[in-house]
Amino acid sequence: MGSILKHLLIILAIFSTPLFSSIKYDLKDLIKKCGQKDAQSCFRAGQLSPKDQKFQYFIKGCHLDHENSCISVGNKYTLDKNKDEAFKYYNKFCLKKSGKSCFITGSLFYATKDIKKALEYYQISCDLNFSSACRNLGAIHQSRGDRVKALSFFQRACYLGETASCKNLGNIYSQVGDAKKAKEFLNLAKNKK
Repeated sequence: MGSILKHLLIILAIFSTPLFSSIKYDLKDLIKKCGQKDAQSCFRAGQLSPKDQKFQYFIKGCHLDHENSCISVGNKYTLDKNKDEAFKYYNKFCLKKSGKSCFITGSLFYATKDIKKALEYYQISCDLNFSSACRNLGAIHQSRGDRVKALSFFQRACYLGETASCKNLGNIYSQVGDAKKAKEFLNLAKNKK
């Protein structure tokens, strides 16, 4: 379970942390704006606050309907191994049709080995055109030996811009001897870099 949890947390960190390293923020100003119900400021205050203070800003941002704040609250509950609370916060925006949040919800279930629920949430996310979910569906179906479904999901992820899926398709088609298709998807992978 430890390595699966670590993998999930890496995924969560990637999808819940916007890159704003070149911008300098004043924590006091962010806290003030958070107090004025600016959800984005609550999230940034949570990111910049000392570890023991982060949660209060993320929870406030989540209550103000900020998706990344809710994901950050879910991350804390995931670390605390409280799957039910993590699900509640991850799923909040999945219910609002966010592909990212549905993907993270699916990843929570995948990490806890509930593959049926993981497939359900990855499917919702993929249907919302979130490429990573389509890729994960392809990988799960490939591991189950269902090449047709795997190819279908990898192709969808590739066309949504997911480079690894394009490479995967190129390799699969190469293995089955379809050089034309292999070249097509390997070229797509190169062009998406």
